[in-house]
This record gives sequence, structure tokens and C-alpha cells, in this order.
Amino acid sequence: MPKKKAKKIGKLSIQQRRFVNNVLEGMDAKNAYIKAGYTARGKSAEASASQLLGNPKVQPLIKEVQNKANKAAEITQQRIKDEESRLAFYDLKELFDSKGTIIPPHKLPKNIRQAIHGIEIIVGPLGETKYKYKFHEKGKALERLERIEGMNQPEKHIVDLEGKIEIINSYAIPDDEDTP
Repeated sequence: MPKKKAKKIGKLSIQQRRFVNNVLEGMDAKNAYIKAGYTARGKSAEASASQLLGNPKVQPLIKEVQNKANKAAEITQQRIKDEESRLAFYDLKELFDSKGTIIPPHKLPKNIRQAIHGIEIIVGPLGETKYKYKFHEKGKALERLERIEGMNQPEKHIVDLEGKIEIINSYAIPDDEDTP
């Protein structure tokens, strides 16, 4: 009986696409191979799965999707750093115009608007409008930035059997006269 030809979607068969999806979902190659509908078992499944991973049609697709995911993760990480920087480094003088009058929300610079946690709008008896801005805490934003950047980590030492000490990460310890 002639072998049944697998249906193809684009360049890959349906089973190959299932295999790729399983691998991208974090499944090991052997189980991804079996779940995709291939019939090999045991060591044969491992060898076949390894061979399929190296397939010139499968490998580029896996790499392409992983690269896109990595790029998206970098953008997200950079966006978080940018947002935390806005919260940590805004300048309150940007709240005021050249005459010292507080600027209404719709005229504030973008970086200031993004640092605002809340606004209270007060309308006086004569219809005059005043604004009270509440900002995110700079100190907490700075702490989060330090964590993102790996700063202020405790000092770690590695001592080998010969007694040599290697400092992995260090930070400044204040002198006794600097501490309250």
C-alpha cells in the first residue's frame, strides 16, 4: 500500500507545524514529536525528533518565532525602564509656566503627565479652576529602577580552596561618620 502523503500548510506539513508549536510552547522535542502525531516511540522518537529539529524547513521557523518573542520581550523591558525613569526623574518646574502659574493638565509636557498619579480639580465660587496634582513616589520608582538594573545587590564573595576571595558584586558601605 502506498504511503499516505501528509497535508502541507505553506512549506510545512500539518504534523511539522504541530511539532513547531509544541516546541515553542516549551515541550521537549521527543514529547513534541509524539504529540504532533508522529508514531515513533522511545529512542526512535528522540532520534526522529532531533532530526526534525534540524530540518531546514522547521529550524528557521522556530528561530524566527523565538527571535520575534525575544524582540518583544526587549521592547517590554525597555518600556518598563522608560516608564520608571519618567516617574523617578520628572522635574516639578515643568508644572509651571513662565509666570509661575500651574499649567492645566492638557498643556503639561508628556513626561509630566505620565508621572501624575491623580488630579484633583477644584472649581472656585467664581468659576476659576485650580488643579492639585498627585505624583507617583520618586523614591519607589528609583528603587524599582535599581532592581531592574541590578544595583544595590548585597556583596557576594567566592572563596576558593586556596583562600582567594573574588568579589562578584559590591556596593558602597557608608563610613561610620556618615551614618546617623
